[in-house]
Amino acid sequence: MSSVTINASVFIAALHPSEPGYTESWQCLQLIQQNTIEVICPTLVLPECAAAIIRPTQNRQLALNAIQMVSNFPLINLISLTPDLANRAAEIAIECRLRGADAIYVTVSEFYSTQLISLDKEMLERGKQIVTTITPDEFGKILS
Repeated sequence: MSSVTINASVFIAALHPSEPGYTESWQCLQLIQQNTIEVICPTLVLPECAAAIIRPTQNRQLALNAIQMVSNFPLINLISLTPDLANRAAEIAIECRLRGADAIYVTVSEFYSTQLISLDKEMLERGKQIVTTITPDEFGKILS
């Protein structure tokens, strides 16, 4: 396996033992590191992680730590949203009836030919029309 795209939901779950999907997400990220798999994510992953943590916790340091963890994740490449990618994401949003942010992850996954790892049920179901979508648990079983 050459590369994956990881949705913010996986990073967020891996940071908090109380989150649903914590164990699977943590193990998935560990396997990605151990197997030196390249990670390709939209830059959107940073504000999504920050927002998902600061809103419910009001803990600024925890949100900053999350951004740092994602930014420093081994072999991560953060992809900026270009006009071409934005137009393709809009097409995918329409075609798959996805939220805008979700369409951006699917677009990056499609453009870079990666598997898309997510805990978001809607993204997993609707995104599979365009790319291979997989949960952290399923990904772990493939690598085990």
